[in-house]
Amino acid sequence: DSGIHIFTDLAQYKVAEIYQACDLFILPSRSEGFPLSILEAMASGLPIITTGGIYLDSVDKRLVKIIKSEVSEIKKTIREIVNDSNLISKMGNYSREIAVSEFAWNKSISILKYEKN
Repeated sequence: DSGIHIFTDLAQYKVAEIYQACDLFILPSRSEGFPLSILEAMASGLPIITTGGIYLDSVDKRLVKIIKSEVSEIKKTIREIVNDSNLISKMGNYSREIAVSEFAWNKSISILKYEKN
């Protein structure tokens, strides 16, 4: 067993359980705005690895890894993170902090109210 699992077409209630069972979230993508899956993983406190096709302009690039879309780069970054318990902890804590402080519903609603007025 490689320890890598790929899930598709999950019922929504299973998603949180799976995020909680993960050590790391990886989203290699050529082009996406800001996918909900990244936000869900961040809210679950997972370290994030993604590629340059994702819009994450305001995050600390040392704690959310945005890398080239190359298999060798992805493998290298996974090894770097999983072999450093301090880094994996820092990245996970940062992800959770950003999800709560920047993307919580109450903040989003207040921004929408501001834009409406």
